[in-house]
Amino acid sequence: MDEGSADDLARALDATQRAPLLATDDVCCGNAGLAEALLAGADATCRPSLAEAARERLAASAARAAGRGAFALEGAPTGTPARLGFFRGLAGVGWAFLHAAGAIPSAPAVLAFAPAPRAPAAPGRAS
Repeated sequence: MDEGSADDLARALDATQRAPLLATDDVCCGNAGLAEALLAGADATCRPSLAEAARERLAASAARAAGRGAFALEGAPTGTPARLGFFRGLAGVGWAFLHAAGAIPSAPAVLAFAPAPRAPAAPGRAS
């Protein structure tokens, strides 16, 4: 990465880290998405403080959800059935919590739409 790109990335990650808690919690447009961006940034830049900021954001999101009885999902009015999908639903929120906790080894950066790293083929099996 050239110096200008590294500076741009650092500024973007710093702005993401300073962002206030958003009104929604999903991966698409909410706090789980910002947490995912911070986790990817922590990996890309070797800045563990970004991963800690991701965990803090998710903890604040969870505390707010506990207080109101649900996570806020983009376009889902309060009191409606929960969305279960990934980008605008609870699956993505859950993924972000698992990723931040380190429970998903080799987790791909889901917002980059990149495939997960392939595991080596088992002995005697073609890959």
